[in-house]
Parts: sequence; C-alpha cells; structure tokens
Amino acid sequence: DAGLLPVTPAPPHRSAAGDLVDLGLVGEPAGRERPDLVDDLLGRGYTPVVASIGSGPGGQLFNVNADTMAAALAVRLEAAALLLAGTTAGVLDEAGGTIARLTGAEADRLITGGQATAGMIAKLRAGLDARRQGVPAVAIVDGRSPEPFADAARGLAGAGRTQLGEAATGSPQKEIASSHVSR
Repeated sequence: DAGLLPVTPAPPHRSAAGDLVDLGLVGEPAGRERPDLVDDLLGRGYTPVVASIGSGPGGQLFNVNADTMAAALAVRLEAAALLLAGTTAGVLDEAGGTIARLTGAEADRLITGGQATAGMIAKLRAGLDARRQGVPAVAIVDGRSPEPFADAARGLAGAGRTQLGEAATGSPQKEIASSHVSR
C-alpha cells in the first residue's frame, strides 16, 4: 500500500445482541499526513485506484471499509468533493424514493433510528466525518450506472444521489475521492 494511509486496529464493536466483538484485522485510518504518492499521481494526470487495505503497527495489513478509506483520503487531499457510490439511488426514504439532501442531524437520526442499515450506515458515517473535517461537498450516488456518478462529479444537479450537509458546492470539483461500488 506504499504507506498511503496508516491505520490502527479498529476498536471492538458492540453487536446488536450487546456482545463486544473483536473485529480482528479491521483497521481505521490514523494520522493526518497528506498522501504524497496520490498527490504526485494526480499532478501527473493519473487517476489512482486505491485498495481499502492499510498498513498498521509493525507492517500488519488491515482491511478498511472502502467508504471510510475514501473519506479519509478526501480529507487529507483537501478534496472539493467526495462521492460515495452504492447500489441504491442515494439514501432512500421509507417509500423507496431518493432523499435529495440530508443534514448531519437527519443522517444521524436515520442511523440511530434503524432506517439506515448495513453499508448505508458506513456511507453516512464516512460522509458526515468528511464533511465535519472540511470536505465541502459530499454525495452518496447510485453507482449502478454512470450517469448519476458522472453528473455529480461535474457538479450537475440530477437524480440518483443524496447530498450530505447543510451546503454543497454547485461548481465542478477539481479533486474527487470516491469509493468502490459496495453493497
């Protein structure tokens, strides 16, 4: 991983049954260093593809949630936008329609209320974390087809995505970190 993003072991997780579970070789991004390798590649016109594996203490490799990895890179790169791609048209309401915009408080309520589940929880948490750390625009987009992703990358309005935060830029972004399409 070229030391791209140092990680530390993730803390134990409390299961739905209340048990404390050791996550093993799952890691979380650590430190605040700007990834020079990614900067160099972007500066040369390349689009880096980053695996969501990081190196921890003693060189131990850890799996990192792809959305968490993308958010951490967006923060460190001072990206203008973060697009998190998934298999739904953004965050869906109870009727299955796309929620166009969520504030941090609204997203937190979806998580704590149980409406957001599984991979969407990771996307919301990663997106909110990126917003809180200075990424000006964060969107959860439908990664099943190229149009919503491409429109969001160009800063265009469109269906199939949810903007996170109270304000988002409407101008084209100069740097974008994105996750893989996850389920």
